[in-house]
Amino acid sequence: MQPVQITNIVVKKLNISPFNSLKYSNEEIKAVLLEKMPTLAAHKCKNSKGKDFTEVLASTSLAHVLEHMVIDIQSENTNDVLLGTTQ
Repeated sequence: MQPVQITNIVVKKLNISPFNSLKYSNEEIKAVLLEKMPTLAAHKCKNSKGKDFTEVLASTSLAHVLEHMVIDIQSENTNDVLLGTTQ
């Protein structure tokens, strides 16, 4: 499997570009994501910190943010509990 390179992410009004220049989320990204994807507020993180996703959303890696966005979109089509891992 070949790695995927993401160069630009657009979430409604929020344009994260160039993606490679920004490694971590911030308060602006958090506010827009929770406005556009309010169900992210119910997400949990399984990590050593034991925090809810909203507690780390403004300071976590964009890979972690993208993971939760994908899980959120996938969960629209199932009642299963979905789990992802960011490395």
